Amino acid sequence: MLAEIVSSVMFPRACRLAAEGRRKEQNRYIEYSFFATAFIGAGACFGLLAVAGPFAIWYYGRSFAVCGPVMIALSPVAYIVGSGNILRSQCLIPNGRDKEFNACIILNAIVNLIVSTSLIPILGIYGAVLGTICAELCGFIVQAWLCRNMIDVRIIPKTLIPFIMIGSIMYGGICLTAHFLPDGLIGLAGKVMIGGLIYIALTGIYLWLFEPASTRVCVHSS
Repeated sequence: MLAEIVSSVMFPRACRLAAEGRRKEQNRYIEYSFFATAFIGAGACFGLLAVAGPFAIWYYGRSFAVCGPVMIALSPVAYIVGSGNILRSQCLIPNGRDKEFNACIILNAIVNLIVSTSLIPILGIYGAVLGTICAELCGFIVQAWLCRNMIDVRIIPKTLIPFIMIGSIMYGGICLTAHFLPDGLIGLAGKVMIGGLIYIALTGIYLWLFEPASTRVCVHSS
């Protein structure tokens, strides 16, 4: 997942900054990482909402059409996991808080086990989906709480909300143009191209108009 690559790339620098006590610079890079993860995660989430159904049928076959709704239900995980990795790799571990992170992993497993075993007999595969989402969300919230004195956790919604709006517009654009596209691979490729163009264009406009602080970090500190 691209969002996980962001954390992997930034991990060595976060460790160095933490060792040198450069907390402000470390926090700026964390903000940049949340911005990049919001861009990737929201795009993936709303993109899956728009194309998961036809993609599952084309890739797996009609007998696996149920995979489309499952991918849609799991789409929020694209952002949740990426953001959780930022807190893990750039905040908790570089600052020597491995025990707290390990506790979060155990908590994730417990929540997933309880929710999944409770809901799978009732909801089937969607019980497992809810178990996964609840576990990842719980772990993310706990990690954010553990990092509350180290970073300004308000940057999480600040970086995410604009991309939720952009992603919603992209989703609407794909749905509006879907009626004019053929079925099958050509139509699917058309939806992906249209959605990508809308998302990138609106992101460019957003950056041009507002130039968030997180993007300035990337430019001025490189």
